[in-house]
Amino acid sequence: MTQLRAEPTTAPLVPDWRVTAIFVTGVILVPVLLSILSNSWSAPDDAAYIRMAFATVAGQTIAVITVVALLIAMVVRRATPLVIGV
Repeated sequence: MTQLRAEPTTAPLVPDWRVTAIFVTGVILVPVLLSILSNSWSAPDDAAYIRMAFATVAGQTIAVITVVALLIAMVVRRATPLVIGV
């Protein structure tokens, strides 16, 4: 009888560039862009405070959704996690 040996798969050490691009865009660029666009460049009034608060919440929500979506995609793909600073 012939025995089949399964060779271990090796995951690349460098994460996929698309994952890194989505991570940086969703966690850094979009929240900063929302913050800059909703900033009050003069003395803020009540409407400016509300606009800045909603932009902050929207930016944080987008960042959390991005991280959770990438985590789910990596679990489904069984990819190596994105490690910043390696």
